[in-house]
Amino acid sequence: MMPDPIFAAIERHKVAFRISQEAGRIRSGTVDAEWAPEYDPVKCKAALEASSVADDADADAANALTTVRPTTMAGVLALIRHVEAFNAGAFFLEPYLEDTVSDWQSCPMFWPESNDEDEIDLFGYAVLANVRRSLEAMAAAS
Repeated sequence: MMPDPIFAAIERHKVAFRISQEAGRIRSGTVDAEWAPEYDPVKCKAALEASSVADDADADAANALTTVRPTTMAGVLALIRHVEAFNAGAFFLEPYLEDTVSDWQSCPMFWPESNDEDEIDLFGYAVLANVRRSLEAMAAAS
């Protein structure tokens, strides 16, 4: 039996989200005020480009959770648990030594934006539809 592909998709999302958060933290710590003595246009451009690439990879990995169909009940449950954990802030960058809490953690607003014409976010529905398709396929196969 082939391994359930959703497990690899979940791991890909975890890694991509972490890289996106790390790149964002670097970008936010990069001085972008041209008048500041620490301003370095090359460094600033590199941080912005790296953050953009990381954000795109994170969005691709997250969107894969709506299309990579779990093939086992364990995979369905893993997908649901991953979404719940992400929404609850389980994935985060460790705070700096001077901070007690990380400002860089997962939450529902970090899923890719997928709004309809009424500005209703559809990402959660897309994950749910993927779960439904998976359960239908498993039921048909049994």
